[in-house]
Amino acid sequence: AAINDGQALVNNLGCLGCHKINTAGNSFAPPFSDLGDKVNSEWLYRFLKKPKSYDPKTMIPDFIIADRDISSITEYLLSLKKEKDITENVIPAKTGIETKKPENAELIRTTYKKQNKLYLEGMKKGKNLVKTLGCAGCHEIENLQQKVNAPELDGIGEKRVDQLVFNNTAGTEKTLVNWLKIKVADPGRFASDTIVTRMPNYGFSAEQTEAITTFLLSIKDKPVSPKYKKILNDPDQPKMKGKKILAKYNCLGCHTINKTGGDIGPDLTYEGKKSRPEWLFTFLKRPHKIRPEPILKARMPDFNLSDTEATSIIEYMAFLSGEPYPYTIEPQKGIYPEDIRNGEKLYEEIFACSACHMVNGHGGEIGPDHTDLASRLNKEWIKQWLENPQSIKPDVIMPRFTFEDWEFETLTDYLMTLGRYRFVREIASD
Repeated sequence: AAINDGQALVNNLGCLGCHKINTAGNSFAPPFSDLGDKVNSEWLYRFLKKPKSYDPKTMIPDFIIADRDISSITEYLLSLKKEKDITENVIPAKTGIETKKPENAELIRTTYKKQNKLYLEGMKKGKNLVKTLGCAGCHEIENLQQKVNAPELDGIGEKRVDQLVFNNTAGTEKTLVNWLKIKVADPGRFASDTIVTRMPNYGFSAEQTEAITTFLLSIKDKPVSPKYKKILNDPDQPKMKGKKILAKYNCLGCHTINKTGGDIGPDLTYEGKKSRPEWLFTFLKRPHKIRPEPILKARMPDFNLSDTEATSIIEYMAFLSGEPYPYTIEPQKGIYPEDIRNGEKLYEEIFACSACHMVNGHGGEIGPDHTDLASRLNKEWIKQWLENPQSIKPDVIMPRFTFEDWEFETLTDYLMTLGRYRFVREIASD
């Protein structure tokens, strides 16, 4: 039961937006397909409960779920193992010679010492390999130095061909460009009896190899003339800063922007036009579930974003939607108590909005909670949504109502009191 619950949670929390399990999911983060062969339950539980306590730099967010759910996820992930060859479990046929377990205590101690010695020798050899291969250059391993014994790249773009070694490259024109491409794409080709290459093969695509080679060619001892430089994108522009943060946290693993990305979370294409920036900042800093289970099982996890990161995302959302930034808070007009009562009647009875939406714990769970609607959404967006929801989201189950002018205005005004009800009533009663 715990494994089944864990599987449902992994699917519902959007884990497959970053991780792959067998053929399902994305490859942004390490696959889970054989995680049960790699970690133990105690470590995995602690990591899932508070990822950043283990690794402050990890991209894995806090999912803010109950301990029992973490236990279920742990059980499920530990159950994911490689299929073993059936012959491994075959019991060998009896040979007529029974092998007795050693009963002599001295023999047991001797056997243990031998095994322990082999273990310690293996540990020493493994540590030396880790040092030699430069694993600590990328990974934090105990107190091993992170310095890698690799050649400097300063001036690599001006390297002369007669300074390069072209092993195992018969038929290849000996140029710096070709040498760099081979070094990037298939470094093992340069290995020989006298030359040992430690650089791993990262499996770069042709496009990636071309890009890295171009960058390496740009590393010169002499500065490049300004006439050959072109700034393609200003890194300080909202478009670049926000886009970089979305890529860092793999937001498009769950969300879609301009028809690109995943379908686990809501479409963010119009988020800058839809959501109030001050609310969006609070939400990004401390996410909570808005849409009920029937329309969206996943919930936004907590990525522990800094204020700067959250602000950059909001600025990027505004950029995508063509909204001004910095933003100005629109003044709210006073609403008379009678108009509020009329709007509430339209909401509850005439158009039966409460059959699908909840306000302060009362109502349906088919659509998003409306308790703090006015604090969350812009008024112009609400009006556009009421007029024609299908023009924004074609597959939405929200009906398109035919309003009288006064009904449309009254209902919109009422919706703008949800989340600010007391504040608006005080204004209206003045």
